[in-house]
Amino acid sequence: MKIEDMFNELGIQCREYCNPNWLFTNYTLNGKTLYISGHTPTIDGVPQFHGKVGAEVDLEKAKNAAVLCLENCLGAIKMAIDDLDNIKSILKVNGYVASNPDFVDQAIVINAVSEPLYKVFGTKHARAALGVAVLPGNVPVEIELIVELK
Repeated sequence: MKIEDMFNELGIQCREYCNPNWLFTNYTLNGKTLYISGHTPTIDGVPQFHGKVGAEVDLEKAKNAAVLCLENCLGAIKMAIDDLDNIKSILKVNGYVASNPDFVDQAIVINAVSEPLYKVFGTKHARAALGVAVLPGNVPVEIELIVELK
């Protein structure tokens, strides 16, 4: 089964998203390593979630925001390599969670990204799940990936 179909079966789509006004690119390719820039929970460039987790955003909404970030990352991968089947593995996930000072479950939020990646690729990846004061556009989550290509 194709990788994109496996994500679709999990309810995760590959979104196309690009903002030509950025001063950076969605990705950088260095040999067989693809670095995906941080992506936020947006659709057509419009943030779908706002606020800090543990205050305006509850845990379930934060996990949904993280999945939307993953969908945007998958779109950047597809933009870079045309076909998700060219992925060998996910090497690392960096997850940033805009957190209320007493919120300590950043890892649970980022599990919403790690779990489907594990289900699709069958391998674990390195990861950081960091609580931060604020993210661009007041979104609750941002995800970046490092991907190994075939």
